[in-house]
Amino acid sequence: MPAVSDVQGRAAAYTVAEQRDATVYITKSGEKYHKAGCQYINKSEIKTTKKEAVKNGYGACKVC
Repeated sequence: MPAVSDVQGRAAAYTVAEQRDATVYITKSGEKYHKAGCQYINKSEIKTTKKEAVKNGYGACKVC
């Protein structure tokens, strides 16, 4: 049986990886990435991953 800290470490690593690969949305003219349903995305929403958005210079929306 793995030690509790090993299990917690793997869970934390999975959570970080999951967050990087989370689906986010960018727009043609914006500089931020957004979660689905954010009031600041409009019809030009482009689906991507958080990892790709950050890699391409997008920052997090402060609202969502």
